[in-house]
Amino acid sequence: MFKLHPLPRTLSAAERDLDSADSKVRLSALRDLARFPEEARAGELAAEKLQDADAEVRAQAALILADLGARAYVPEVLRLVGDAHLRVRQMALVSLGELASPGDEAVLGRVGAFLTVPEPALRFQALGAWVRIATAGTEEVLAERALDADGKVRTLSLRLIQEHWVDRERALPPRLVQVATERLDDDEPSVRLVAAILLGRAGLDTSVEVLIDAVARRRGVTEPIDEQDAIELCGALGLQDAIPVLRRRAFGLWGRSRDPFGVQAKVALALLGDERARASILAGLSARSWQLRAIAVDSAGRARLHEALPKIEALRADPKIDPELVERALGALTGAPEPRSGRAHGDNVESALK
Repeated sequence: MFKLHPLPRTLSAAERDLDSADSKVRLSALRDLARFPEEARAGELAAEKLQDADAEVRAQAALILADLGARAYVPEVLRLVGDAHLRVRQMALVSLGELASPGDEAVLGRVGAFLTVPEPALRFQALGAWVRIATAGTEEVLAERALDADGKVRTLSLRLIQEHWVDRERALPPRLVQVATERLDDDEPSVRLVAAILLGRAGLDTSVEVLIDAVARRRGVTEPIDEQDAIELCGALGLQDAIPVLRRRAFGLWGRSRDPFGVQAKVALALLGDERARASILAGLSARSWQLRAIAVDSAGRARLHEALPKIEALRADPKIDPELVERALGALTGAPEPRSGRAHGDNVESALK
């Protein structure tokens, strides 16, 4: 027997259910408020629930205000960082990171006080929020938190260093290079991996062993992006020792791979000169499926397969393949500027298949 899912609430229905005696109903109604970012009343209703008797409702209210972009309620959310319940304080910190204006000294002072509290979960959320709001002192704070007693906080610090310097194509300050290099010997595999990726992406000396170990055994992988980065760096850095494991991931044991990063492994192999990988990508340009042709176009560009130029140029006429995907691949092979678009540099071909 099929069960019909209830329709989303209207704003008036959500307002009514926010007065329910059942906290689960109030939580559900709060989540529906996020559907009305243009309605000032939605922010008012969510802010009222910051005082709810149920801790989970208070926590959810803080998050919904962030989803709504309700910046007018920063003072109310700021008071919530003194809540008796840990989760409420956590979500208040998350919300402040989204809502507070950069350089807001009142918020920075309160959030910064949580960077050294005993609870790792609060230090974690405070670090993410503080870095979003801060306009100065980021290098010092991230260097300190990269030495935090909690592995998740250390990992977050390294990710934020990459975001604020490497991803923005800014040179890493010497202090942060030293911090990241020291973390290559961290007790936590996830910290070692993120440090190795950070240094590799920055074009600095990194740990080949950590990267290959992550690709081979997924050691230290806590986020899919880390696994993808490790695979791609094996190709970009010319790590010949990674070829055997990359082949397993690209082609499987019997010639067919179901690996979620099989395409990235094939590109890495092609960059390392693997003839099977190069031939496979080139063959994909003539595949019957337009999706496979699109993947091959992207892969050929990333793998710098210059012999693919004629086929990729011919695919300009393929109505099913995103023209920007084709131009990006051609730009990679000819040195021409990439087409301007709303997508960030380095987005995968999957976005073009949607």
